[in-house]
Amino acid sequence: GAVTGLSVSPRERPVPGRLDGPTVLVAVPEDIERLRAADPASGAAWRSALREVLGGLLADGARVTGFDRAGWYIVERKRAS
Repeated sequence: GAVTGLSVSPRERPVPGRLDGPTVLVAVPEDIERLRAADPASGAAWRSALREVLGGLLADGARVTGFDRAGWYIVERKRAS
């Protein structure tokens, strides 16, 4: 099953989750550009969280295979051989 690697808090802050599933869902705020303009600290927090979570998954060989209806990245980790 899928695990949530990064989600959005009610105050639009990044919430780290789990990265140990074969499929990892990674969220971004619905309007990240508006958020960056209105709250630069939140924008910086998102930049850092996405670099760590999404960047880390991709550096480890995972790949983005799509987006769900809510706009979350769907990331498939490589399977152990």
